[in-house]
Amino acid sequence: MLITNVSDLQPLVKSKKVTPSRAPFRLQPCGCGPRDRRGTPRVERARRIAVLVGQTDNAYRRSILWLYSNAMTARGMAPTIRIADNNEGQLSATEVSTRLLQGKDPPDALITSSSVFAEGALDAARWLGVDVPGGFMIATVSDGPIAEQARPSITALRLDTSAAARRLLDLLARRLHNGGAAAAPATMTLDLTVRESTLRVG
Repeated sequence: MLITNVSDLQPLVKSKKVTPSRAPFRLQPCGCGPRDRRGTPRVERARRIAVLVGQTDNAYRRSILWLYSNAMTARGMAPTIRIADNNEGQLSATEVSTRLLQGKDPPDALITSSSVFAEGALDAARWLGVDVPGGFMIATVSDGPIAEQARPSITALRLDTSAAARRLLDLLARRLHNGGAAAAPATMTLDLTVRESTLRVG
């Protein structure tokens, strides 16, 4: 399934800091990976990036699509959005990713909304003989044991769930005590965990 109209999506999640770059998808490892003669990490940028999300229409999904679509269109690139069947999970992600990689102009990078979908994409690349990360980089917005234990391991955004739970309880307590909503929306920092699936040598 392909989404072509994303103009009605609204930003629901904001990153704490956004650093503009000429490329829309550049993952730079800190303290690891290949380096040049000056000791600077060498990371090859993606040429074309796709995104794979589930069917459920919620704030999480809309935020991913909004941020991704804005990043692509701001750089003159057409968004490539694919939908996986939530009930089929990894199998659906494998099927969708297989068709994507077999297309006329396949992407060389994929962002997924879950680590289950990321592993499905990894299965598709393996089945087609596409090297990860050499020919196809994979990253997921949702970290967990699946991304960590995959081979190759999958780059992911990690949320401190303990800190998020404490923040949620604090907000609920304040609302009950004050009888109203919080004065400002709470923000949580996401940590980028760079792993083998995006360590492409330039």
